[in-house]
Amino acid sequence: MVLLLLYHLVYTLGSTDQFFHFTGSGPEPAWVLSSTTFWYSFFFSEPLLIFQLLASSSFFFLCGVSCGFSRHNAKRGYALLLLGMIETILLEAMNVYFGVEAYVYIGLLHALGISIMLYAFIDHFFPSLWVDLGVGIVLSLLFALFYNHGIFYDVEGLPINPVHYVYPEDATSHLGEIFLGFATAGDDSWSPIRTSAFVFLGAACSKAVYKKKIGLWRPKNTAWATPITYLGRHSLVFYLAEQFIVLAIMWCVLAPFGYTF
Repeated sequence: MVLLLLYHLVYTLGSTDQFFHFTGSGPEPAWVLSSTTFWYSFFFSEPLLIFQLLASSSFFFLCGVSCGFSRHNAKRGYALLLLGMIETILLEAMNVYFGVEAYVYIGLLHALGISIMLYAFIDHFFPSLWVDLGVGIVLSLLFALFYNHGIFYDVEGLPINPVHYVYPEDATSHLGEIFLGFATAGDDSWSPIRTSAFVFLGAACSKAVYKKKIGLWRPKNTAWATPITYLGRHSLVFYLAEQFIVLAIMWCVLAPFGYTF
């Protein structure tokens, strides 16, 4: 959750012109323009893209480990998918009525919801770690095959080895390609094949390591971990709220200089 917050923070700082409009008199403050340029370039740099791939894959893997503990995976997957659909509708409405150019078609919530529902379905009939491991490996190979547009982007945000970047106005006619990983579109685009691969691998690890479904490390004093466990228990709320909180703080800083939403 902390890594997610930092990653989204870099994105937001580099997209000031996307979220805010300058309405003051005179030219825009130079420090805002230079700051936006710096964070925009950093967001599309190779090191941060590699970091994003590693951190997000670890996140999906941990979600799979959690699935091994839960008895209500289908319910959780359905709730995530429903929230993803609500997110898409709200962003479309904000774009139409407020001019906020943010688009999510198959985002993290959609992909993770689909992955957890798929895991719940297969685990219901084949509750074996070997099945989970096999499905995870097959999906990993499929994603490696489909994900042919490279992981690196230039400073303009375009893939260095491009496949298919689908512009938002054309995304609905390319959802199948986005789903498989052939294409990417919008501000939050994930292939459910990739998320499912790591969810199944994490679930296999969970069944192998946590056979009794209890933690292996149980220290007597856990007060130091309260912030961490709090984020873990409320991770979905944190995910949905953190960027709005960042935008609110940025507005408080930029509003005196003539910026508004």
